Amino acid sequence: MATHQKINNGQSFSYEDFIEGIKPTLNTEAEKADVGYGIENGVFKALCIRAQSDPDNRYAIFIDEINRGNVSAIFGELITLIEPDKRLGEENEIRVRLPYSKTDFGVPRNVDIYGTMNTADRSVEALDTALRRRFSFLEVMPKPSLLEDIEFDGFNLDEVLQTINERIEFLLDRDHTIGHSYFMNLQSGDTEGLKEVFKNKVIPLLQEYFYHDYEKIALILGSSFVTVTTNHEIKFPSFHGIDRPENVTLCKLVEDIGGIEEAVLTLLGGNENLG
Repeated sequence: MATHQKINNGQSFSYEDFIEGIKPTLNTEAEKADVGYGIENGVFKALCIRAQSDPDNRYAIFIDEINRGNVSAIFGELITLIEPDKRLGEENEIRVRLPYSKTDFGVPRNVDIYGTMNTADRSVEALDTALRRRFSFLEVMPKPSLLEDIEFDGFNLDEVLQTINERIEFLLDRDHTIGHSYFMNLQSGDTEGLKEVFKNKVIPLLQEYFYHDYEKIALILGSSFVTVTTNHEIKFPSFHGIDRPENVTLCKLVEDIGGIEEAVLTLLGGNENLG
């Protein structure tokens, strides 16, 4: 049997939340309620204590966006203790005296630590060296095949995600490909749900990726999502020595997508004339 605990945002955690700290407590038994202070275990220390008393089972902690947290502030002196050979019962076992409780503490061998991060996030570039040396990194790419059973009129979401990601990889890079989780909650034939995914998730993400370069967004999504116009209706004043701009192509998002299935079929076509 395995037990796990999940931390949703590593960025908001501190050493006091993760290991141990002094926390306020409210004394409600007194005639006048007053605030006192006591030492409380953090989530990781509590998990380690539980795992140490149950060596026949494995325990795990999952930390979302681990790269956004300050690793030295969260782990403190315990960063060394998570190394496999420094665990309790191992050859190079290490225990440390914790600063608040003044008790000795070590990490059991049956505790696993998992951290997630988005490789498109710029904070990955400055990832703490101590973290890199103590973790193995496993790339998890989108799996369009998980969507092959979600079908619409003329297509399934497997080919939709694969087509979009091929274009993103060509125009940007593979680290910015869209994950299958965007579409996982849809059911076959749920056109309203599919429209909402494109409107509220896919399109805003592409706007962020390409900094509102709608020509590239048009190349990814097609003419049912992005329209093309020119600036020929814009009138510019005359200035001596300044040439008026020539007509240029302007792209903008379609306000009302209309039939989402027809729009996605156009996206999949790939050979349309956007002009």
